Amino acid sequence: MKFNKLFAFATAASILAACNGGGTEPEPVDPSVLVEKSGLITADETWVSDSIYVLNGRVVVDAGATLTVEAGTIIKGEEGDGANASVLIVAKGGMVDMQGTADEPIVMTSVLDNINLGQRNGSNLDETDKGLWGGFIVLGDATISADASEALIEGLPANEPWAVYGGSNDADNSGTISYVSVRHGGTLIGDGNEINGITFGGVGNGTTINNIEVFATLDDGVEFFGGSVNATNVSVTAQGDDAFDIDQAYSGTIDNFVYVAGGDSDHGLEIDGPEGSVTGSFTLKNGTLLGGNGEYADFRDGAMGNVENVFFFGFSESSDFELDDSTSSYNHDNGLLNFSNVEINTSHLNAGNMSAVSIFMDKFKGEHFAGGSVVNEPSFGANASDFAWTLTAKNGNHDDFAGPFNAPNNVVVAGQTGDAHWSAARIYELQGRVIVAAGDTLTIEPGTIIKGGYGQGANSSVIVVAQGGYIEAMGTADNPIIMTSIADNIELGQHAGTNLDETDAGLWGGLIVLGYAPISADASTALIEGLPANEPYAIYGGSDAMDNSGVIQYVSVRHGGTLIGDGNEINGITFGGVGSGTTVDNIEVVANVDDGVEFFGGTVDASNIVVWAQGDDAYDIDQAYAGTIDNFVYVAGADSDHGMEVDGPEGTAGGQFTAMNGTLYGMAAEIADFRDSAMGTVEKVFVVGFDDSGDWEIDETGGAYNYNNGLLNFSDIEIDLSTYSAGTTLADVFLDKSGAVTAWDPADFATSVTTATVGADESKLAWTYAAMKGAF
Repeated sequence: MKFNKLFAFATAASILAACNGGGTEPEPVDPSVLVEKSGLITADETWVSDSIYVLNGRVVVDAGATLTVEAGTIIKGEEGDGANASVLIVAKGGMVDMQGTADEPIVMTSVLDNINLGQRNGSNLDETDKGLWGGFIVLGDATISADASEALIEGLPANEPWAVYGGSNDADNSGTISYVSVRHGGTLIGDGNEINGITFGGVGNGTTINNIEVFATLDDGVEFFGGSVNATNVSVTAQGDDAFDIDQAYSGTIDNFVYVAGGDSDHGLEIDGPEGSVTGSFTLKNGTLLGGNGEYADFRDGAMGNVENVFFFGFSESSDFELDDSTSSYNHDNGLLNFSNVEINTSHLNAGNMSAVSIFMDKFKGEHFAGGSVVNEPSFGANASDFAWTLTAKNGNHDDFAGPFNAPNNVVVAGQTGDAHWSAARIYELQGRVIVAAGDTLTIEPGTIIKGGYGQGANSSVIVVAQGGYIEAMGTADNPIIMTSIADNIELGQHAGTNLDETDAGLWGGLIVLGYAPISADASTALIEGLPANEPYAIYGGSDAMDNSGVIQYVSVRHGGTLIGDGNEINGITFGGVGSGTTVDNIEVVANVDDGVEFFGGTVDASNIVVWAQGDDAYDIDQAYAGTIDNFVYVAGADSDHGMEVDGPEGTAGGQFTAMNGTLYGMAAEIADFRDSAMGTVEKVFVVGFDDSGDWEIDETGGAYNYNNGLLNFSDIEIDLSTYSAGTTLADVFLDKSGAVTAWDPADFATSVTTATVGADESKLAWTYAAMKGAF
């Protein structure tokens, strides 16, 4: 794990500000999907993902029974405390088979959470919402160190056999818990005892635990009371007490773990030793802990074990890493409690980097000890990419962690994004289609770099904002959002790499935005070219002319256009049925194999656009696009075709575009082609740099009819003919190829000039890569 940038903030609560808002009433859930559960489960049972299970009080998987929970299942706990606390308990001898996936985790949360079927998170709760239900308790038959070989889990009734844990079978198997997220728990279960997010009591190493998360619980995140179970890929965020709590000679290994503190979190690690004569030695390794005002770690009561390859960041000046008593101090001196490769960064503090000696404290001896080192860039810690599935990562709270990739801070994304926040501190690598599905919002910070992976067809890397999805890509002139190829050597904080130029095209896909605005096709909706016909995210068009797909500002799309389907390259940016509620301003496409920007119907307006060195058409209009393109530049490349290619409606619906204030810089390419009953207005455009092949033409009788009847209009077109053959006139360039225009005279709308009085305001486009490279 590498760590490229350290951000100055005093507490981890500043990170958690990226979470969803809280405090509103939950949205209604279809009552028919709710299944209430209470009491004992005494026979095998399966909970399915098309129901929401509501825990009413204690639900116990009794000895001999197995509870199977399908991937993607949502479980909600009712409010209540004490005997009425809603909690799922796996008793000794009971088993649970909870095998979620990264795409479909099992979510255990409060009944107040408005998460619904098919969702990964709700919208009304955040990291401050705690204690709303109980939690998850797993009890086994493995060794513990207490007053006896068995004990009662804290807070449960003493007369119930399902409250007992511990024994002598270290290989005991309580089942599988994989990709499970436990949220908003920690209500009181007994006198002074809140429930932990997840409690493991005497759980054996025959049990499989990997990819678990506790988010916003009132007590500890994860607590191990003895036992020998191993746990990998564990995330705790915003707990009220300790993130990782170890007791009663727990002897397993916790490997690859992360902690993000909340405003009231206590220790990152709290480790107690044995309470009886049995001893056991834990291992904690490969962890990253992002702290707040709490302590780094506390080792008490004869703690025994190993902490290794751990990185701490973001704690306060008063935080310490301490040996709390004489027995823990003794164990540390005698090799029974060991710390290796413990790294701490304190550069965010007002005092700057503190000395390691001041952090590591033996309270028994009253002196500091050499427990680790203070670093600027860590060499150890968690593999953050393993936590991309968690609610914490989805909310952006891991954005200061780095992944395991060759370049620091790279994050691989694929499939549906859910609600996601992409940070300028990361480089996002697209693997295949990345879908912003209906109801989801993708927020991209200014300065963020996105790189598309190689591949064609179903493997092409492309961002698709589906109908009902929302993108908030708000770059700035100083910090544009850059979408490019994985082959581009651009790095964090840069505006351009050094190894690619305008001839490098087709290295990834592009950006596709689909909306509900009207189109003119065979039906009111259509499938965008190249995407699979059976996928809802491929549909565009509708009846909402004011549909809003989000904001796209100061976005540069480079080196795209790979094949997405049979004979279909991806445009740099495709707008399909995008409505006028969408903001599109300051966009650029460079070196795309197919078109630069294409509008399939819709009503969206777009301003301040640059297209440079596309392989087909710079600006392509289809299906009765009815918006306005204002202030645009085209710079031809060696393989470019038309500056503008405009088609009319394909169905009965009509619509008229406007393209105004443009400058078209040509080479051996055509200026513009108006086809298939094109309708609209082109005005105040300057054309320069074309050769004899560069013409502006009405291509067929439908376009001629519209020109004759005022439905296709040209005005204030200026052209510099100095690059054409001597003697070239307006009539040689502006052509009625249909022969159907009743009175064709280019002088009615065009003028030959050497100095333009119309065209784009290029000062507004100085932020672009094309301008930076001197293309115009």
